[in-house]
Amino acid sequence: MASAGPEFIDDGVPHGTVVGRANAYASFWEAFRVQARVIGALTLRDFRTRYGGSYLSYSIAVLWPFSHFAILLIVYTFVGRTPSYGTDLFAWVMSGTLPFVLFLYSTRLIAVSLSTNASLLGFSIVRRIDIIIARSLAELVTCVMITTMVFTIYIIYRGEFAFSDFETCLLAALMAYLTGVAFGTVGAPIVRIAPFFVMVIYLLCVICWLTAGIVYLPDSVPDPYHWYFALNPLVHCSELFRTGLYNDYQSGTLDVDYLLTLDACLILAGLVMDRVLPRLATWVR
Repeated sequence: MASAGPEFIDDGVPHGTVVGRANAYASFWEAFRVQARVIGALTLRDFRTRYGGSYLSYSIAVLWPFSHFAILLIVYTFVGRTPSYGTDLFAWVMSGTLPFVLFLYSTRLIAVSLSTNASLLGFSIVRRIDIIIARSLAELVTCVMITTMVFTIYIIYRGEFAFSDFETCLLAALMAYLTGVAFGTVGAPIVRIAPFFVMVIYLLCVICWLTAGIVYLPDSVPDPYHWYFALNPLVHCSELFRTGLYNDYQSGTLDVDYLLTLDACLILAGLVMDRVLPRLATWVR
């Protein structure tokens, strides 16, 4: 069987036989290894092209999200506002801002991954989904670095390991990242065809920030507006984080099933759009 990559095993044995199934299995894993190497190479290229292979440039990219924390802390301090829950201002700001930062940067950078790497699609072995996966892995590394630094600063600030349920906090950070991947996966095929759509994504991120429960308690919003705000997945990421951060935090808004279902549906929709939109654009032209 001809292939653009390594030669796959095919000796003419019918696939219904034991030997045929073994050959098909070997061919599948060989193809998997090839695409894994492609994704790995794309991920490394992403780091090198975006940061110029410089540790300083990457450090700035990791530290830049901390401006969100600094701005919110300065605003709270300047206006003399107290946290909406508890007495620790840093903990409250962290509980809402960290999920938003992980979501924002993942969404924004994955959404433009296809448009900024369009030249790579000239190689037959590179597929659009490979570029999206590679960018998602690159953002995962960055998100891990940001989360680690925020948690370390918080522990130093408190002088103790002040997490009620650390695993839940990690889960909330992971869910925020996955939500960003889901939104970015939907946005990538659209931005590739209509670059102006990236502005719609930025506007959506601003709306998510304003309604994410960063500066208010979601449970304090009266009905029916409460459930409108609850449509924002970041509300659930922040609420999940707070249940792991505080000992006695109870949320009537948190719905992890909704969050998981939405992320799965968005990723599926993004994959379908990745197959359909290029053909539709070609047909329209």
